[in-house]
Amino acid sequence: MDSNATGFQYDLRARSGELDNLDHAAKVQRIIGNNRLDSPIALYDDVAIYPMVGLTKERMLYLWRQSIKHKALFWHDGMRTEETFTAGLLNPCWVFFEVYKSGYLCGFVYFTDVCSFDNVQVHAVFFDRMMTDKVIVSKLLIHWMFDRYPIERIEAAIADTFYATHRFVQNLGFKYEGTRRRGTMLKGAWVDQKVYSVIREDL
Repeated sequence: MDSNATGFQYDLRARSGELDNLDHAAKVQRIIGNNRLDSPIALYDDVAIYPMVGLTKERMLYLWRQSIKHKALFWHDGMRTEETFTAGLLNPCWVFFEVYKSGYLCGFVYFTDVCSFDNVQVHAVFFDRMMTDKVIVSKLLIHWMFDRYPIERIEAAIADTFYATHRFVQNLGFKYEGTRRRGTMLKGAWVDQKVYSVIREDL
């Protein structure tokens, strides 16, 4: 991890011009291109998932910029600001993974409260807005989490109107548990969340 990362967490908004420049595809790939020598922990077809490493300033800028543009899967409410986003990346009980498609970074998946073992939640952001091509590799990631950690349950809480995301988690093997009324805020209004989970016995 970049030794300056913790001191960088309050500097994102002041560098908005640099954020804009990072949207240029060629520059982005020079900064965050997949030149890793390690093997992915999950791989299917042209989609690969790696542990998130090398958290440089540029990578944090890019992930933040993409996250505020593409929150449409299942997002942790505590990461709405620049400061809390960076704090989440640095939280030792949160586990982050990068998703690559054809060698390009296309999103990330993260698990919160992994230290609790029974209150783990999964969240995801896919920059390409595609989910169907990530079902199998995401299933492999879920299996990897249960193999790697002594966790019993993983939960996904999704805004009621995100219909495609509901289908996505169901395809991953998550089972519907119920509705959390007014569970999250979306576009300035409180909305219901549907809660899904997968437990060790489901695998």
